[in-house]
Amino acid sequence: MQTLDERRAGLRRVGAFSQVAAGDLDTLLSCLRWRTLAAGDVLFREGDYGDALVVVADGALSVRVRRGEADVEIARVGAGELVGEMACVDPAPRSATLVALSPAVVAELSRDALHAMRVGAPALSALVVGAVIREVTRRLRDIEARVDREVSPSRPPPSPSSPPSPASERPPERSGLQRLFDRVRGRA
Repeated sequence: MQTLDERRAGLRRVGAFSQVAAGDLDTLLSCLRWRTLAAGDVLFREGDYGDALVVVADGALSVRVRRGEADVEIARVGAGELVGEMACVDPAPRSATLVALSPAVVAELSRDALHAMRVGAPALSALVVGAVIREVTRRLRDIEARVDREVSPSRPPPSPSSPPSPASERPPERSGLQRLFDRVRGRA
């Protein structure tokens, strides 16, 4: 069992919470459900309905998805990271399974607790929602960059005999994600 000071330190490892005032940090602590995991414990499964984001206070966890008959690790998360954050704002099924790789301590913030925080501590609630938005945005950018690398046709370098056209004459670049959507819709 972690002490209150250890829990505070665990939350401070999360970038979004590193500068939170002590009183607000204690309010956040009171809204969290703490869990201790052994190596191999499953925190949640792909397809389960979730209602909480998870703050990893200590340890390492594997993020896995089903590919046919196999579980494939797509990421690892450790102390100071958020995971499962979409479940706090969107009641859709979990997109991955989370398994402890080592003994771990996590804190869960449920959708209901976030709602109560929005009423009782709106500034703190805004900070948490902002952290969720930043994390989701970062992951979307990572995905778009990965898709861009996967679907971008290799472009030959411009020929030395033809001068580059001014930017105003070139069509805007389409991201890999936009090109993928075009392919799926038969517009490529």
